[in-house]
Amino acid sequence: MVDSMDNCDPTFAVALRTAMKDSGLSLEGVARRLRVRGSAVSVGTLSHWQSGRSEPSRRESLRAVEHLETVLGLHSGALRGLVRPPHLRGRPTLESRMRPVAAADPRGDRVRELLGRVDMSSDERLMRVSQHDRCRVGADRSKESLVVRQVLRATHDGPDRFVVAFWQPPGRELPRLRALRGCRVGTVVTDPEWGIFIAELLFPRTLARGETVVTEHELLGLSPAPDGGDDAYGRVLRHPAREYLVEIDFDPGVLPEHCAEVTEPEEGAPVRRPLPVGPDGRTHALALGFGPGLFEVRWHWDAVA
Repeated sequence: MVDSMDNCDPTFAVALRTAMKDSGLSLEGVARRLRVRGSAVSVGTLSHWQSGRSEPSRRESLRAVEHLETVLGLHSGALRGLVRPPHLRGRPTLESRMRPVAAADPRGDRVRELLGRVDMSSDERLMRVSQHDRCRVGADRSKESLVVRQVLRATHDGPDRFVVAFWQPPGRELPRLRALRGCRVGTVVTDPEWGIFIAELLFPRTLARGETVVTEHELLGLSPAPDGGDDAYGRVLRHPAREYLVEIDFDPGVLPEHCAEVTEPEEGAPVRRPLPVGPDGRTHALALGFGPGLFEVRWHWDAVA
């Protein structure tokens, strides 16, 4: 059945969505074909374009649209001619700046399938004002625990929960979740074979627009010691975050040889800078006004355990 909007004057999003459906290609498949043609467009950006959450505007993005027409078997200008000038677009919303869950992960489809078993209705009605992750690395180099403190603000009436999604290499024991403050654990969905853990954190009450909530939760037994000398902790942020703080507490008797902060925005070049680790084993990295994209701390152990 054809989208009824396609029979009207089509928008860029509708035309792209229809062409994607007709081509039978996945977002990942289209992104690969664009890379071959020299246009690096993320899966998240393609998802935003076809949903109407955003439109291409930069020169590189408009060039990618021309390649997109070739990839999807469209005539020249079929998509490019529908891109609106920036001054005719509305102000970007929070939703328009959100990255699809697990967009760059090969298990993304399975993660999103499991997310369908929990209530995600609050997701697009919450803004992450600040988030503080504190990861404890033990003497055996395993990630023993992660305490997450976040401040969320309701952008609309009605949000009453926050969904935690965690995935790791298959075969590992999944972490255990504890609600510490400002929330309680709701529905939990897991797939040990795929290494996926999803849970609802329920607020004490439903929020009205403009209200904030502070929550804390803990994940225990996050991951065992790495097989090699490299390890990392961080997040792929879907929402733009005003403040994201990552603290890593190493055992003072077992400090890494090198430690660095790595920022990989959804669009733009990655940035890496060294991080000092104090004699007490503590280090931290702070991101301000960042997202969507990857922000993490990476470290390397010495060659001899």
